[in-house]
Amino acid sequence: MLRALLPKATHGPGGIADHGAPFMSGDAIREGDDTPRRRFEVAGVGSTCAILAVTFGGMAFHVSLIEYRLGNSGWTPNGPSHSVARIPDSLASLLADVE
Repeated sequence: MLRALLPKATHGPGGIADHGAPFMSGDAIREGDDTPRRRFEVAGVGSTCAILAVTFGGMAFHVSLIEYRLGNSGWTPNGPSHSVARIPDSLASLLADVE
């Protein structure tokens, strides 16, 4: 159910690449290129909370940590996302960025 909160497409400018898959990390857009501009990196999921790391390409390249809470209406964002300086490569590094 949490996956439904991310874009459905895995290609095209509005899509999101899977972890480790190619994505458009820079700002040079090539005609006909359907590489997504975002990539899922890592997530931590508990019984009522989750945090996801998503890398956004382009001139403002950054990694956003997005927290969700599970309530009666399903998963909802819990406040604004937070940008971090590095791409978390594991759940441990993701949680270290949250603290």
